[in-house]
Amino acid sequence: MVSGIIGFVVGCVASIAIGCIPGGVAGVPAGGIIGGLVAGGPTLIAAGIDLLNTWQAAPGTSKWADPQPQPAPQN
Repeated sequence: MVSGIIGFVVGCVASIAIGCIPGGVAGVPAGGIIGGLVAGGPTLIAAGIDLLNTWQAAPGTSKWADPQPQPAPQN
């Protein structure tokens, strides 16, 4: 929502010669895309690093591996 409003304002200011509304309407999708990249980019990088670490882990050692049942202690 915020990125769409910022995109509208930037589009409005950039196209003041032809009118504020057409430029503002054109700026809303651009603001949404830029906002998605700014907010989602770091999350995507972190998820990618976690995926690579999981792929490179030895079998049974990643954080997603099911723990192996331990035998009951014998008395």
